[in-house]
Amino acid sequence: MVALERSREAGNGSAPTPTVDVLARLAQALAMDARDLFAAALRPAGRHTLLVVEDHERSPLDHARAAAPTVGTWVWAGTSRALTTASARGNHSINLRRNANEAYEPAVIAASLRHELQALGSELGGRQVGLVFADTSAVMSTLDDPGTIISFEHSWGHVVSRATASIGAHAACNVCVYELSALRALPDPVGATLDLIRSHDSIWSARHTTVTRAGPGARRILEQLRPSGIAATEWRTTVGRLIDDLAIAA
Repeated sequence: MVALERSREAGNGSAPTPTVDVLARLAQALAMDARDLFAAALRPAGRHTLLVVEDHERSPLDHARAAAPTVGTWVWAGTSRALTTASARGNHSINLRRNANEAYEPAVIAASLRHELQALGSELGGRQVGLVFADTSAVMSTLDDPGTIISFEHSWGHVVSRATASIGAHAACNVCVYELSALRALPDPVGATLDLIRSHDSIWSARHTTVTRAGPGARRILEQLRPSGIAATEWRTTVGRLIDDLAIAA
């Protein structure tokens, strides 16, 4: 285990894939059935999902639960409880910024996530967990450089996976919520949104009670960010080329 940890890549912190022999020896050392250890090691990676919401007709948590029905346990992460109410009942809530006056620092947020999940360890251990991070737009609007959050998204999937694994759970779905109005307010809405699309595995666009996914979802988001001075037909053509270049997975 020490050797595996020391072999992590400096750039993204990912560890090398252990061989079958290493897993078998680990199972023996941990007094586990090797098949259980193999099953845990071979679990599919959780999806780092971008959810852009156009309205508040349905809560982001309800959108996520409807789009990922196989996930049985959900964690709502945010400083606001306004959207949790009935939709969060029976699930779990955490708060990554209990002191909203503190500066937004990615390392502090990552540590806060680990701390908050550790407090739920006995309830989440061994489960397939979905996490919804819903305060992104509100926090972004308070920052001098909102790009800090957008840049952090490139490593956020790994941060969430490691924090969840540390309590013996699996982050099956990691949903980052952005309001369309907040994206429009950015200095470069299109550039920022393209960066967000590239840093996520899945793209969801929510309107009213429906979620449009993958390429069609990304198209709907981008089409609504049409710069002033560009005709609608010209922008649709441009968006089509952007979607082709992004090669978004289903």
